[in-house]
Amino acid sequence: ATQPHPPLATSPLITVVVPCFDPDPHQFAQLLLSLLQQSDQSFDLLLVNDGSSETAWCSIQAQLAPYSWIQVLDQPTNLGISAALNAAMERVTTPYVALVDQDDILHPGALALVNRHLKAHPDCGLLYTDHLIFDAAGTSCQVVNKFPWNPEALLEFNFLIHLTVVKTELYRACGGMTSRFDGIQDWEFYLRLTPCLAGHRVVYL
Repeated sequence: ATQPHPPLATSPLITVVVPCFDPDPHQFAQLLLSLLQQSDQSFDLLLVNDGSSETAWCSIQAQLAPYSWIQVLDQPTNLGISAALNAAMERVTTPYVALVDQDDILHPGALALVNRHLKAHPDCGLLYTDHLIFDAAGTSCQVVNKFPWNPEALLEFNFLIHLTVVKTELYRACGGMTSRFDGIQDWEFYLRLTPCLAGHRVVYL
């Protein structure tokens, strides 16, 4: 069942940012449903339409129509995922940003658990989680277990994806994403973020 998303008396801790380019309508519907089903609705949601075709975005607009609380940033041309995320960050007003892809699905308790940990650890600069990889049919999955924060391992491969939550001020302090690394932009970003995490807690959830 979907959960009501009432106006919040206080600003939430998290903005979920989703860059979108010609998203598959069925996959996007699953992502949207997973957000509507979050047991803790204390979050903002910002979608970036990164120059999607009119045909592709028309279907997405129809899905979003009932939910006036969802924010959409329209970019007239496709500038790539890094530019889309950086543009979104200019609008984020919450202390943290959750980076979510257009084909992701969140467990119904995901943001409740994240919120709980962020409230318990206000010095958190980065939070990351385990994840599952589903096949195209959705009938089987691979469990991807992570391990405690290890900057040296990050030099070898990007073990952080997905879900990752970053302190907004640190995202901005390290310069955000870099367009010339689109495709591995998150890995390159986390490498530059690492020195900025000094004095901050890294949470493996």
